[in-house]
Amino acid sequence: MDATSESCQGHQKEIHGCNLGRCDDGVAVADCVWSEWSKWEECGCDGVQRRHREIVAANRNGGAACAGPQKQLRPCNGPCGRQGGAEDCKMTPWEPWSDCTKTCAGGQQYRTRVIIR
Repeated sequence: MDATSESCQGHQKEIHGCNLGRCDDGVAVADCVWSEWSKWEECGCDGVQRRHREIVAANRNGGAACAGPQKQLRPCNGPCGRQGGAEDCKMTPWEPWSDCTKTCAGGQQYRTRVIIR
């Protein structure tokens, strides 16, 4: 799929759960926990603001994986005289999904894409 201006307003990293079956290690089931969103960064010359969050606790033993993006982007009026920079934005196609971080008990897979313009 071709990257469009709309995709630049989206996220650059996706995370989903994998290998959700329970391990026989006696560890309790625990869901993944996100941190709070960071504050929006100042508007850059590229006309995009960014914010992020981190995984505080990974899911365990079949608990729910963290859902949603780790980073968010939104258009803004950059300080360099460029208005609405996100309209000209282009991203690479999504990279393939990473290997699963665990063989059981709810690992995670990641994939990313990069702003190229």
